[in-house]
Amino acid sequence: MQEIYNKRKLGKCLINNEKNDSVTIKRIYWFDNIKFFLMLCVVSGHFIQPYIEGNELLNYIYYFFSFFTMPLFIFITGCFSKRTESNKMDKIIKYILLYLIMQTIEYFLGGACLGVVKPGFALWYLQAIVMYKLISESINEIKPIALLVFSFFMGLFIGFDDFATTVGSLSRIITMFPFYLLGYYAKDATFEKVKNKKNIITAVLILLFGILLISLIVAGMINMPLEMLYGKMPYKEMNLGVMGVVYRLLWYFVSIMISFSIIVLIPKRRVVLISELGTRTLQVYCLHILVFLIFQRSDLYIYFETINDSIQSVVLLVGSFILTIVLSLKMFSIPFDLLMKRKHAFMK
Repeated sequence: MQEIYNKRKLGKCLINNEKNDSVTIKRIYWFDNIKFFLMLCVVSGHFIQPYIEGNELLNYIYYFFSFFTMPLFIFITGCFSKRTESNKMDKIIKYILLYLIMQTIEYFLGGACLGVVKPGFALWYLQAIVMYKLISESINEIKPIALLVFSFFMGLFIGFDDFATTVGSLSRIITMFPFYLLGYYAKDATFEKVKNKKNIITAVLILLFGILLISLIVAGMINMPLEMLYGKMPYKEMNLGVMGVVYRLLWYFVSIMISFSIIVLIPKRRVVLISELGTRTLQVYCLHILVFLIFQRSDLYIYFETINDSIQSVVLLVGSFILTIVLSLKMFSIPFDLLMKRKHAFMK
């Protein structure tokens, strides 16, 4: 979630030159803005999830966020998994170390088992990054269209495999893989065409369609279980059978459409505070997990179950926004910079 956009140009996006290891790098404000928005959705989603059963507004917001947040995040991850990077293995090792550190901390907070394969709360994404980066070393020999079709096929039919749900995050990793490939194969010209004023009306209409469709799902008029949006549960456990393929295909389609709308509508210019904070989403991702696990074991967690729905919604959503900003502050980036940006003694 925290990447360097090395000498990449996307249309006429505003960029900011920085220096790192004597190499000029360029940050693209557009993607920093998108990343901050997505991280806000992630943080809000985790904090409102325990209360969605008794709160209709939070239930709808959670459904809406779940449709596109991680697919779009993984798409962004694919965009910046460079095929020309010379230090891919270094990055992979650092993500593995970060995963092990987070897994250990979660164990002491009661959010994970002490092990490697089964990820603790919300750590499946770190496993996915490692797997996708490893896979990206070899996929260049396969035609993009063939691999994309195959990835969607695997994502649709992995739901019939009960075994995949018992091996770490395998089911989720395979289900989300098409989004990674879409980002990985995306070209600069494609982004330039997407980020066009002519697409704004289309993006708004698509977003409204997505909101309407999700409203029908939340109202029970379309029988799509919330678990379908996680990509980790087999169809059998959701009592869907073959219909699981139809619902997963629907989810793929709607999530791609909503993601398109968000990409079009989020500004590409520098947004005060937001653009800078969007460069430090990895630390927010990791730290908010720890804050949530502590919150979950506090009296405040139980207290929120007893208050009025409107107050509950406002406090949780505003609190999530404030928490996202606080955890994005530069002072919290120090341990992550030490781990992710420095070359360590055990590396060549």
